[in-house]
Amino acid sequence: MQKEIKEEECDYSFKIALVGECDVGKTCIWQNYLKGTIPKKTAPTIGVEFETKFITLSDGSRIKAQIWDTGTE
Repeated sequence: MQKEIKEEECDYSFKIALVGECDVGKTCIWQNYLKGTIPKKTAPTIGVEFETKFITLSDGSRIKAQIWDTGTE
């Protein structure tokens, strides 16, 4: 079982914003990366949603990736 990484233990921190026209797959991209699933049907994103993923690289470096999903019309 992988040890949970605390934010203050990270070597790098990235914020990634997914921006684009509606119905192009932004929500599917971030849900696939963060949760390992692709939703069959999604509701339009209203405003902004975000989630954080902590990653440990093979060299031991720790990364905090915060992915923002935006909704536009």
